[in-house]
Amino acid sequence: MDKKLREAKQGDKELIIKEKELILKKKDLQWFKWDKLITSLLIALVVGGVAGVLGAIAYLEKPITPEFMITLIAIGYAGTDFIEGFMKTRVPK
Repeated sequence: MDKKLREAKQGDKELIIKEKELILKKKDLQWFKWDKLITSLLIALVVGGVAGVLGAIAYLEKPITPEFMITLIAIGYAGTDFIEGFMKTRVPK
């Protein structure tokens, strides 16, 4: 009888350990959020588009150089980063 009781306890322990592992795996799978990715991409698209239009207006009839393109990319990235930071700190969840 004592042996069967020990086996039952061991089986319960193994079951609990497997259940905890499954819970941890589910939490690991939830690290990626599609809504955050789509929001970030839309903001980047808008800011990049505005930066591109403003840059094109500023450089009308001038040659487009690699430095100019890097500047546009940096402006778009900085704007997107600023807006996302603002949204994280100021917009309620």
